[in-house]
Amino acid sequence: MNLNNDIMRDRVYLAALMHDIGKFYQRSDDGNTKTSTNLADFVKNLESVFCPLNPDHSRSHKHVLWTAQFLEDYRQVFLNLNQDADWHDLTLKDSLLHLAASHHLKPEQLSEAGRIIREADHLSSGMDRSSDEALKDDQAEKGRDAFKKIRMTSIFETIQMKDKMHHYHLPVEPISLKNHYFPATHFDQDADYATLWNKFNHEFKFIQSSNAKAFSETFHYLLYKYTSSIPSSTINFPDVSLYDHLKTTASIAVCLYDWSNGSKAGENEFLMIGGDFSGIQSYIYNIISENAAKNLKGRSFYLKLLSDSVVMYLLKKLHLYEANIIYNSGGSFYILAPNTKETRDIFEKTVREIENNIFKAHGTSIFVAIDAVEMSRDALMGKNGESIADCWGRLFEVRDAKKRVRYAERLVQDYSSFFEPGEVGGLNPRDAITGEEIQEPAQKNSYTLDGARPDNNEKEVISELTWKQIKLGRELKKAELWVISEGKLDYWPEKESIQPAGLGYFYYFLSRKDVIKKQEQLKGSADSVKIIAVNGNQNEECDFLNSMVQGANNIYGFDFLGGNDYPTDDDGSPKSFDKLAGGEGFKRLGILRMDVDNLGRIFQEGFGENRSSFSRYAALSRSFDWFFKGYINTLWKGHFSNSTYIVYSGGDDLFLVGRWNDCIAFAELIRTEFRKYVCENPHFTLSGGVAVVTPKFPIKRGALESEEAEKLAKDYSLKNEGKTVAAKDAFTILGMALGWDYEYPKVKELKDKIQTVIHNNSLNKSFISKLNLHYNDAKFDKEQLVSPKTYWMTAYDFGRMESSVKVPEIKSFLKQCRLDILSNTINGTKVLSRYHSFRLWHLATRWAELENRTL
Repeated sequence: MNLNNDIMRDRVYLAALMHDIGKFYQRSDDGNTKTSTNLADFVKNLESVFCPLNPDHSRSHKHVLWTAQFLEDYRQVFLNLNQDADWHDLTLKDSLLHLAASHHLKPEQLSEAGRIIREADHLSSGMDRSSDEALKDDQAEKGRDAFKKIRMTSIFETIQMKDKMHHYHLPVEPISLKNHYFPATHFDQDADYATLWNKFNHEFKFIQSSNAKAFSETFHYLLYKYTSSIPSSTINFPDVSLYDHLKTTASIAVCLYDWSNGSKAGENEFLMIGGDFSGIQSYIYNIISENAAKNLKGRSFYLKLLSDSVVMYLLKKLHLYEANIIYNSGGSFYILAPNTKETRDIFEKTVREIENNIFKAHGTSIFVAIDAVEMSRDALMGKNGESIADCWGRLFEVRDAKKRVRYAERLVQDYSSFFEPGEVGGLNPRDAITGEEIQEPAQKNSYTLDGARPDNNEKEVISELTWKQIKLGRELKKAELWVISEGKLDYWPEKESIQPAGLGYFYYFLSRKDVIKKQEQLKGSADSVKIIAVNGNQNEECDFLNSMVQGANNIYGFDFLGGNDYPTDDDGSPKSFDKLAGGEGFKRLGILRMDVDNLGRIFQEGFGENRSSFSRYAALSRSFDWFFKGYINTLWKGHFSNSTYIVYSGGDDLFLVGRWNDCIAFAELIRTEFRKYVCENPHFTLSGGVAVVTPKFPIKRGALESEEAEKLAKDYSLKNEGKTVAAKDAFTILGMALGWDYEYPKVKELKDKIQTVIHNNSLNKSFISKLNLHYNDAKFDKEQLVSPKTYWMTAYDFGRMESSVKVPEIKSFLKQCRLDILSNTINGTKVLSRYHSFRLWHLATRWAELENRTL
């Protein structure tokens, strides 16, 4: 079976990708099947062909007529694209129109390809379509036009929540990185599907590809932009977008097609492929502190490109599509593939090729564990004791087992690569940033720190990869378009590309000015490349089809990247740690980590009985990615663009460096916005920690300290009367984990108060030294203050200090400190906390002291 030239396979994929586009089109139409001015007479007559007959002899699921009309609107485009016969001949059941519009008919009324799309539609929804519930029609259930006004419910509000009354909905508009794209409880106007459809229709006309796969992949991105906030269904739980349903239906359809036409590898139709990189943290931070800032951003971004290259390499070898990627972020990816013998053979060979290429490029420092498990129809439907969650669990087990025996096959075949000395011990120069030895022949391609070729007396040199990563970090800030090509592009000789691990994908990073300069040359040559607009071309609107890189068979798309912008030094490099840490005098750098708590458990248990569907998994993953890869940039630009930069943010976690107090403020803002984004659902919490270090502190050690701080937050728990009232959902400052809703606001309030009285020189500095002295002498047992001496010494010292001051505000402040420590209160009020109030006062004092020294 030649998958590259299988016209019917491309047609099945595209038909599945647009099978419910009529739901979007219909909601934009003021009329019905009889009064609509959008539906042609030919399409209106299809009602008796494609719409099922109800018991009362009426017709249901009329949205398929608008699907047919969409195809009819662009009839010549689709006929040419798919080498399709004239679909006005309705006996041709394999025409694109018939395949896209007939998925609600009975199986015996369909061709084999039609039955595949019908089943893919059912499996994507995770529902048994033989049930009465599944056969209901949105329009019939909600009334003739009511469904046109219903907005999509946020998927975050429905997870692990018993209340079926949903209050948060999404705006009906194109995806963007602005906060008005958040779920909301109130909208000033009804959902305006007509305006959204007109914008979609206008942009659709820019897809000019004559290649079926390139066309479908670009169309996939257009659906992502315009249908991510449109409900696929308005019955019961309208929490899955039309985009996620169309995408998963297309991925399942192509797998079923291959399984039906290939050599079956077993009874189960699907392979769930999972990959996870290890060694990422040590690779990113294995750099010398003095020059770390120059390379940190580019080094982190390089790993994203490496992960993307691995995913694209797998898709290419397995002949799969963008929609087959379930998830790709944070060094992990999941792909849905057919369970055929051909696929398994290619998969095993491809994994070996990937491992070998990464080993040649990076030795044992980076490894990607890739494995697969079978998955059945029943698992997608949650039937016969099988579930998608069970498949995830099995995949995690085999993938993690592969991590424990990394490079096992290569170890047997090439023992010397692992155990014989790889360095010559001082005879060769070492990379001035990574410290790694640069051996022959790589020395011939080495550079100085400013990018020049070194002379024989040059002391500080870097490898070619290090220099490319430095340039990558610099270019990232200016880049509006990423051009990805299988091979070097001769029409950009002045633009240096990067090819991660020699996997054959070359990345170019361009501004629109770069493209304008080459516009004439590009008209005839810029073809068969993938052009990605990053973060909506910097304008947050995802205007990806207007790239000016013309070519008949390009794939156009967009992607989000957490931290594509950053503050810079004069040479365009990311600002040095010394400058990030502050001005003259006292300087401290913050290293921040944060991630979502219990995400694995949420994925396995969160959807509840009868709601675990493939499209919901895809929707949840994509929703997290939007926040951490996309919206995080909006927050950063508004508040912290001069004093911090995001090293990495994506999936469900982030890592950033910057001025220490701004890192804490940024963490608080992220947590506040995250709570809004997840509709205040208490099951979604965010923990993190910040390490506060000097600018010259080794970044590798600083990263480990921030990791320990995050772990402390993950270990946080709080009990009240023997019952756990909080777990995780915490933030670690100066080595102490604080519950976001419990200790953190109290300590911050104290810190601000202490900072004010210190800054105004109203409080004798001996207060801090005495408080620290008594705290260091204090003894705690299970967070209870158990040293009597501490009680009477603090009462005595602070009482004397209180009586010696005349300013009423300071006198009141000292009295409150004394009483709080003696009675275990904060500002005279008993606080629900795991800590004695003395510990909170001490932390607030340290925090305030650092703030005042930083000013």
